[in-house]
Amino acid sequence: MCFVCFENTGVYSKPLLEFLSSKSKPCKEESALKISRSLCLRRGKDDKVDSMDICQYAYDKKDSLIDSKLPSTVILKLRKLLSSKIFVQMK
Repeated sequence: MCFVCFENTGVYSKPLLEFLSSKSKPCKEESALKISRSLCLRRGKDDKVDSMDICQYAYDKKDSLIDSKLPSTVILKLRKLLSSKIFVQMK
């Protein structure tokens, strides 16, 4: 069985979560801060090292990770509206 773990990168990770959910694949969208705090401190950033860190995090936490689920379509629409520049606060 394959389990996909990836960093929450905001709008960029949502399509991946949507795709994996539509295929009923187990996955976990995790906060970058939570991943980095679980591992040792590093100097500098590198995609290859980051991917290894995410893999190590998922392996270490494999028994306690809970699948990420997409919120309902209403919640997704509300989040999109709240994050858009068009949203005007009512008085």
